[in-house]
Amino acid sequence: MVQQNRITARTNLLGLIGHPVDHSLSPVFQNAALNALNLDYVYLAFDISTGDLMDAVRTLRTWRLKGINVTVPHKEKIIQWLDRLDDTALLLGAVNVVVVKDEELVGYNTDGIGFAKALDFNQINLNGKQVALLGAGGAARAVLSVLIERGVRKVIVFNRSFERSLQFQQWAKNSFTTVIEIDNWESFINGQSSFLSQVDVLINATSLGLSQEIIEVPWNGIDSCELVIDVVYNREETPLVREARKKGKKAFDGKMMLLFQGAESFRLFTGFEAPIGVMEKALNEALR
Repeated sequence: MVQQNRITARTNLLGLIGHPVDHSLSPVFQNAALNALNLDYVYLAFDISTGDLMDAVRTLRTWRLKGINVTVPHKEKIIQWLDRLDDTALLLGAVNVVVVKDEELVGYNTDGIGFAKALDFNQINLNGKQVALLGAGGAARAVLSVLIERGVRKVIVFNRSFERSLQFQQWAKNSFTTVIEIDNWESFINGQSSFLSQVDVLINATSLGLSQEIIEVPWNGIDSCELVIDVVYNREETPLVREARKKGKKAFDGKMMLLFQGAESFRLFTGFEAPIGVMEKALNEALR
C-alpha cells in the first residue's frame, strides 16, 4: 500500500496508462517496492482512451512525471509522440515503458525480459517446439522475439485481423531469419488449420481474457499441445488457463511476466534494482 502520509510536494510521480486499467496490479507491487527502498515516488494508474492518448503523452512533461508503463491498447501508437526508442523497442515497434530524461521522452520495451524470465520461473524449455501464437500486436512481437531466441522450431500466428497478421509476418521477416507462418482466426477457432495437430505450445498474446472473454480453442484439434501460456492475467485464473487445466495441460498466465517486466521497469524509472521478493509478496497478497 502507498504510505499516503509521506507524500509531499516533491514526491515523484510514476504511472500506468492503458484502457482498461482497473484490473491492474502494477500499482500494488510498484508502490510496495518504492516503499521498501524508501524512495520518494508514488505510482498510479490512469485509464486513458485512444482518443486521449496524445494529450496524455504531452502531460508527461507538463506534470513532470518521471515515467510510465504503457499497456493495451497503446503500446504501438504511443511511439509517434516519443523522442527516441532504445534498441529493443525499436526492433519490436512497441513500447511498454516511457522514461522522462531531461525533458526527453524515451521509450523502452521490457515485455520480452518479462516473458523470458516467466519461462525460466516455470522451468519451460521451448527448444524445438512448435508454437501457435495468438495475436499480432506489441505483446506478440515481444513474445516472438523470445521464442526465436529460445530455439522454437516453428511458429504460426493467428489473429482476428488478417491484415495485422500480414503486417506482423512482414515485420518478422525483416527482423529475424526464422520464417513464421500465418493463418486466419476462423481456421483456428474452427479447428481447420492443418498446423493445429502439430502444436506443442499455445500462447495467447491478444487482450482476450482481460475482461474474462472466452477464446474458442478447438481443444479436440490440439491433442498434442502440452503447454498453454496466457500473457493476459486476472486476479482469478484467466478463462484460457482454467480451461487448459481442465483438459489436463500445464498452463500459466501473465502474472509472473507482469512481475518481471515490472521489475525491469522499476530499474529504468529509479536507477535501483527492484526488490523482487517484496514485489512478488505484494502481488501474491493482492491475489488472495
